[in-house]
Amino acid sequence: MRIISLILAMLISLLSLSALAGQNTQFNPIGYSGEGRFFSYEEYLVNEASGEAYSKIYVIDLAEISQVVGTPIIYRANIGEQSISTIREQARQAADTVLQSLKINQPAYIAAMIGNRQPGVASDRLKFSIANAQNITSEPAPSTDYELSLESFKTEAAAQCDKFINSTFFSYPLGVSLSLKNLSLNAENSAEIYRDEVLPRSRDCPFKYTIAAIILPYGAKDIANGVAVISVNVADEDEFLRHYLAIPLN
Repeated sequence: MRIISLILAMLISLLSLSALAGQNTQFNPIGYSGEGRFFSYEEYLVNEASGEAYSKIYVIDLAEISQVVGTPIIYRANIGEQSISTIREQARQAADTVLQSLKINQPAYIAAMIGNRQPGVASDRLKFSIANAQNITSEPAPSTDYELSLESFKTEAAAQCDKFINSTFFSYPLGVSLSLKNLSLNAENSAEIYRDEVLPRSRDCPFKYTIAAIILPYGAKDIANGVAVISVNVADEDEFLRHYLAIPLN
């Protein structure tokens, strides 16, 4: 009995290390194409347990809500051989051809965000504003205020997820829906702006979603090209990971 308890404790410890490694995944906005159709961002991770690190650069077609063919572009290396800065730079160089061909050269900015494990802050709602142009010496200009809300629901995944149910706390794959409320209009109800239908295989086996950030083109005067960055925890063959989704607000 003591041996069984020891084995269970070791398994829980290993799962906890994997979960923590996945939680360290970070997000970095790269920018937009000139007309705002394409948005690029980086996801990078240092797994302290294995010593492996990677940088993935995604390019999203916001009109189609899909990844551009050939992306994400991934560069992996051992952190003992290359620094995370070098790994990220190598990924950026590998993605440079795609970024240039789509003219992704317009900067993005974070309009609002929820920090990683930020205590006392709900991760399924986030308020943000679009500030109107103003002179620095004048009174603050009126802004348009919004609230993004997230809900998850049980669904079917393209990946085989049943194998995780008995060995982990994973119960079933989840889909996500997003709703947006214009607070400046005193709207009573939120309008749904996105809902998963069939989960893509690239989503793996998702079991948790949270709102990470709202990204807008620099100088944006509306949400036409804004994106909601959604953190998604997934189970795969080796560990629990965190990835990021970029979903258009418009």
